[in-house]
Order: sequence, then structure tokens, then C-alpha cells
Amino acid sequence: RAIEYNWKLSGDTLYVDEFFALPEGNKWNGSTVDIDISLPEGSVIKFQKEMKTENLGFWGYNRNARVFRINGWNADEIEE
Repeated sequence: RAIEYNWKLSGDTLYVDEFFALPEGNKWNGSTVDIDISLPEGSVIKFQKEMKTENLGFWGYNRNARVFRINGWNADEIEE
């Protein structure tokens, strides 16, 4: 099934939408979409302040945290 999901790569920054959309005329059946992004160790993740990190699988972390560094299989909260 086709979905509309927007993302953009600009230099070393990946911009991803929080949500996906169905093309007009398609009905939603309650499905969800999982997107796995693999990053090399040492990569830094910065969330925009209006983004809900729990929507992106970071629900186990401090909800107010915005910056993380990849450390093995973990994402460690760091100061910006």
C-alpha cells in the first residue's frame, strides 16, 4: 500500500516528518509505520523542540531532552 512520508537529506542533516499520510481516496485501517534509521557510533541526533520524541521511539528517555549521541546500541542524552 502506498503512503506519503516526507523526508529530506541536506548535507549531514536528515529531516523526517513526525507523521505519514495516505493518498486521497485511501482509507486508514489502523496500521502504523515503523522506520528504522541506522546511524554510526558518535552521530548526534537533535530534535526540534516542538517534536514529540515518543513518536520516534525515544519514549524511554527524558521527554525534555533534545540532543543525543549514538553510543553502540544506545542513544545517550548530551548537552547541546
